[in-house]
Amino acid sequence: MQDGKILTHVEDALGKLEIDFLDALLIHWPVPEYMESTWKQMNEAREIGFVKKIGICNIRMRHLQKYVDWKPDIIQIERHPLNTFEEEVSFCHDYCFEVQAYSPLCKMDDRIKNNNKLKAIADKYGKDVGQVVLRWHLDTGVSPVFTTTKRARVESYSKLDDFVLTQSEIETVNSLNENYKMYLESVACPGF
Repeated sequence: MQDGKILTHVEDALGKLEIDFLDALLIHWPVPEYMESTWKQMNEAREIGFVKKIGICNIRMRHLQKYVDWKPDIIQIERHPLNTFEEEVSFCHDYCFEVQAYSPLCKMDDRIKNNNKLKAIADKYGKDVGQVVLRWHLDTGVSPVFTTTKRARVESYSKLDDFVLTQSEIETVNSLNENYKMYLESVACPGF
């Protein structure tokens, strides 16, 4: 929304959806020349009550340090066992920002799906690897945001309350980090 009329777009969306407010509104890329005006309007939308939470997606430490005073409610990043973003997650927790992980399962990349360490943890709890990865997100204070069209997966992934990973198991998942990104980052955000 580069035309600077975010409130108009939010009001239009609320009307089309026939709802009173949005749960969250996020800036997809922290493009420097639009950040300040966009954030100001998103704050307005929150103050009016059109939006409950506002945040920023696809951000790294340099962005977090720059925008920390803006106090975003949500920071959303591509996070999974092959890209753990431990420094960013820790920073967000220090400042009480909610962290959401998009692509939390990395589309079950073979390096995750066939990983013997993850399979051993899954076997220990009578779970599948996907459940272990989602539990890892939760146990590290991150909300996984996943999509699926398969009812069985939704049912499986909703059964995470009956086990918790040990610190050693969390460290095992963290050790899989390769700083691997599934999605290319925007050329509009130099320095990535």
